[in-house]
Amino acid sequence: MVGKPMGYRRRWAPTLHYGRRVRGRGNCFATNQERQQLLGISCASRAGPGGNTHPESTIMRRATALFATLLLAVLLSFAYPTSPRAQADDCLGDWAIGVGGLGDNTSSVFVPFVNQPVGYNSADAMSGLNEIDRLFWWHRNQCPGDHIRLIGHSEGAAIVHAWVTAHQGVGNANAILLSDPKRAPGPGWGGLSSTPGSGILGYPLAGVDDWFGPFPVLTVCNRDDQICDTSAGWWGYLFGGAHGRYDFNVWDYGAWDSGVWYR
Repeated sequence: MVGKPMGYRRRWAPTLHYGRRVRGRGNCFATNQERQQLLGISCASRAGPGGNTHPESTIMRRATALFATLLLAVLLSFAYPTSPRAQADDCLGDWAIGVGGLGDNTSSVFVPFVNQPVGYNSADAMSGLNEIDRLFWWHRNQCPGDHIRLIGHSEGAAIVHAWVTAHQGVGNANAILLSDPKRAPGPGWGGLSSTPGSGILGYPLAGVDDWFGPFPVLTVCNRDDQICDTSAGWWGYLFGGAHGRYDFNVWDYGAWDSGVWYR
């Protein structure tokens, strides 16, 4: 019988029996490793303090995800401003609300001209509709004798349009729609919401109509503005300044003007 060499020390070898833990591998099992690899399971990535990976990496990933979530919330708070509430002493006899278009979440185009610009998320038209409704009725309750003017541009015009259609019987108010994508045909073609497939936008942007009832509504459309007249083509919108060539001063329009200005 051959003796063991001097200094020999038996080395431990892992036994690959099913269900037995592998030394130094935490909760991983050494048997059927090919199956684990096919399932995308990496023992090294799952190792605990005795394995090859560090728990700090997991903490860093979680911290990064939390930071990204908080940053997104902050950015959305800037992108979706809330309209300041009107003051109870603003009973001026004639009061105006302005709603900007896509990307104009603060309705900045109307800020110099109206009492109440609407702050909303222009990527969510319903938020604008709800905010108009809140502001209108808040002021009407505070100052029941005031005439209220609503003015909107582009998407803002479509939102005002939808609000008026749902409130045709409201008195002592009027609306001015500048470049309304929901404009019904005549003169010219209908607005952009008349194009096939626009129904995917849903309420309140989809479809065209002139269902205003007795509510005074003035629609203003430049003949080379594709947004309110789809026969115009895109040249005027993209290069001719047609979409911004409107009078945004609500006080330049009559309190009871109605019909269509097509120029």
